[in-house]
Amino acid sequence: MILPRDLLELLALPSRDAELETGARRIGEARAASAFAHESHSMPRQHGHSGAVYMARLVLDEPLRRVASIASWSATYTKNPIDVTPFSGTPNRTYAVEYLDLKGDLAGYWDTAEATLMHALMFGDEVIELALDITPGERFWQGTAVLDVGVTTPSSDAVRLSARWWPARRPKLPAPTLTLQPGGGVTAGRHDYTVTVITPSGETPAGLRASILVGVVAPPATAPEVGLLTGIGLDLGDFTYAMSYVTLMGETTVGPFSPSIRTVWLPDGTQVCQVRVSLLRGPAPVPGGGALVITGRRLYRWTPTIPQFKRVANIVDNATTTWVDALPTGSEGPLAPTVNTAGGNQVAVTNIPVGGPTATARGLYRTAANGTTLQRVTVITDNTTTTYTDTLPDSGLGPPPPP
Repeated sequence: MILPRDLLELLALPSRDAELETGARRIGEARAASAFAHESHSMPRQHGHSGAVYMARLVLDEPLRRVASIASWSATYTKNPIDVTPFSGTPNRTYAVEYLDLKGDLAGYWDTAEATLMHALMFGDEVIELALDITPGERFWQGTAVLDVGVTTPSSDAVRLSARWWPARRPKLPAPTLTLQPGGGVTAGRHDYTVTVITPSGETPAGLRASILVGVVAPPATAPEVGLLTGIGLDLGDFTYAMSYVTLMGETTVGPFSPSIRTVWLPDGTQVCQVRVSLLRGPAPVPGGGALVITGRRLYRWTPTIPQFKRVANIVDNATTTWVDALPTGSEGPLAPTVNTAGGNQVAVTNIPVGGPTATARGLYRTAANGTTLQRVTVITDNTTTTYTDTLPDSGLGPPPPP
């Protein structure tokens, strides 16, 4: 008699259970075959009708809300094993695994109530908050993501929506613009600035940073060297020289004075009435020095007949090493400055970014001089002000921003 195939498989079950039991004991798992059977039949199952997709547009500070038009979602973690097997010494191939690659798909139907959201995702480069639920109480994944969205419009079916999604880093607020200003306050050194947005639900992490070097350029530390040259120009008399540095912001006071030097006429009538001045170079520019980079130098002269330092040369670089002074008395320029304006210790913060519709304030943060840890400068208690002048010393800085 020939038995049906299904009946043959049922008759074979006891022998398969015996094989399973034998095999389990062989690998050290003392479990009865009945335990396997019970486990397989009692495993909880889930129907997909309870799944859900939630989205929030970060640029609008939106809370997560369910996207009713989505009917299915998928998420796939993939690995890309790389063969790292050496030439010899191992019986099997060896693999190294790189980062997990997470991505997935969404599918559903076009809903005019959600058209604004879908248009923003289709035609913009927004990063959104995305959440995928298996059931109302079981969230599979939540994070920031970017989507590629497509629409299919068949002539005999509903308009369908499809999307491919990838995790993405949350966009940071742009950095503010920084300008050095004269005046006291901010501790000298390099400072980074950043902004956060404060909403009723909390404060965002710090945005992108902008850096500025704060302080005042010191005057020249040594006196210029001087020597006589044959030639006409200066009157007979004693001359003393001093130099200053020039930056984009202003000019230092003069540094130490040179020794006094006297012009002469030789017995044969030769006039030794010019002075060669060895110019001092300012400090080399530091990266990001901005307004504190030395762009020029100025030379000043003092004589007993005019007992004030007056300008005799404006050198518009930081490279020239020698200047010959033959400027007659009375042709000098302005007096040497008495206040150092080549820098400052205040920072004008402009183009402060604003938040979305729910933003109520913004936090302004900076690092201490030459530091890396951000600390609060102030809270701007609105979402409209875009300028602020920082005069706070490092000792007055507050807590760090949220991580």
